[in-house]
Amino acid sequence: MEKFTNILNRMKLHMEKYKEETLKIEKSSLKPYTSVSCKSMYRLIFAIVFEKISKIY
Repeated sequence: MEKFTNILNRMKLHMEKYKEETLKIEKSSLKPYTSVSCKSMYRLIFAIVFEKISKIY
């Protein structure tokens, strides 16, 4: 259970970092392109995280 909460906390940190990055990018001119890449980025992160969680349990 401790490992699980550590992973969740790490995920929160990553999400915050990506939110900051996406906000920076969205302020620039590449708006339509980045919104698509961000969604795929989130999917990739969650896929990796869930894979790691399933290996632990």
